[in-house]
Order: sequence, then structure tokens, then C-alpha cells
Amino acid sequence: MSTARPLAGISLLLVDDDADGREVVEYSLTHAGASVMTAGSAEKFKAWRPNIVVTDIAMPSPDGFWLCEQIRGLSEGVRRVPVIALTALVYRQDRDRIRAAGFDAHLVKPQGLDDLHQVIRVLTEQ
Repeated sequence: MSTARPLAGISLLLVDDDADGREVVEYSLTHAGASVMTAGSAEKFKAWRPNIVVTDIAMPSPDGFWLCEQIRGLSEGVRRVPVIALTALVYRQDRDRIRAAGFDAHLVKPQGLDDLHQVIRVLTEQ
């Protein structure tokens, strides 16, 4: 990765029930300049409004689908927060369900972190 800190100024919520995986992704995003809040469950979004959310899907209740539904259900006056699914779900029916749920992007674990950085940059520039 470059030293340019390409994610500087981006506040991000990272939700994953796997602490080790969460730590690796958090380190990468923080090193790239993002302000990262982590959570082991989807309920953290209620307390903090980031620029973008990166979430696992398959977590104990509530799952990533619930989180995306909650974010998409916010009132009209609230800015639309992009949501990225970072998950091990790879089958076509999983991808279709993720797309239908309103996620802005779907990356498969273990995903190259540079790819995740690129998707975050694209979604936060829109």
C-alpha cells in the first residue's frame, strides 16, 4: 500500500463477529487513513453515523441483512450511507439476495484489501 493515506477523512463502521478478521481489516483501513469504529454486531450503527459501512452478512442475530435494512429505512432527510457486504457468501443466490437487500457492493472474504479500499473510495466520492 502507498503512504498517501487514500482513505483520509472517511469515517467507517466495520461490523464483523469474527474478531481476528475484523482486526486485520481495521488495521488496513486505519493505516490508509480512515477513521474506523468496529463492532461485533450490527446494532452499533444506531450510535454512530459513518460515511460508509462495511459489514459481514452471516453473523448471529442481528445479521448484515438486518443492518442494511435499518440503514436503508432511515428517514428521507438523512444522507444515504453506502453499505458494503464483506462476506464469505459466494453463491449466485447469495449475490442476488445481497443485491436485492440494497447493498452498494459485495466483496468476498478473504478479499484483497486494496480492492476494499478502491470500492470505499468510489462509493464515498459519489
